[in-house]
Amino acid sequence: MLDEFLIAHRGHGIKIPTLSQKSRQGWGHPWISGTEVGAEGVASVSAVENIIATVIVLLAPVGLLYGWIFFWTRMRRESRSWRTWITVISLALASLAVLSWPVMAVLAPKANWETYAGVRDQVEWVEAWHKPVFRTLLAALVLCLFGRPRLILPIAVGCIGTAMFWLFSTMP
Repeated sequence: MLDEFLIAHRGHGIKIPTLSQKSRQGWGHPWISGTEVGAEGVASVSAVENIIATVIVLLAPVGLLYGWIFFWTRMRRESRSWRTWITVISLALASLAVLSWPVMAVLAPKANWETYAGVRDQVEWVEAWHKPVFRTLLAALVLCLFGRPRLILPIAVGCIGTAMFWLFSTMP
């Protein structure tokens, strides 16, 4: 939205520096350094951020599946230490958050986004699910740090990716 505004108002007294001007002025914040930041650098940063977010969201089910497969194939035969139990609880909490998304979507009140009938109820319904789901994922993330060292990274990526999926998929 800011990009469109800046491009549309380029000739209306809003100074948008070029890339070469930015490199001479520095990359400081416009309110701190006095320079104005234009739309030239915004698109490339957004593309990189979108790629990183997409990769994390796509790696989330891979990490959780790897954790469960590792548990069922290797950890199940070993003795039950406290690290094993912490890992299982962390995997279960993260999986519960993943499985609650379709439940939330199916039980959500219907809304007509053209006439805005029922939109408030649907948005409130989705927002009511955010707090418990994000707290569950945070608990799973903290617990995975005390679990089996081999599964810390897959479970952590699974928790962060699931949280990002929840956030991105439930935005109105």
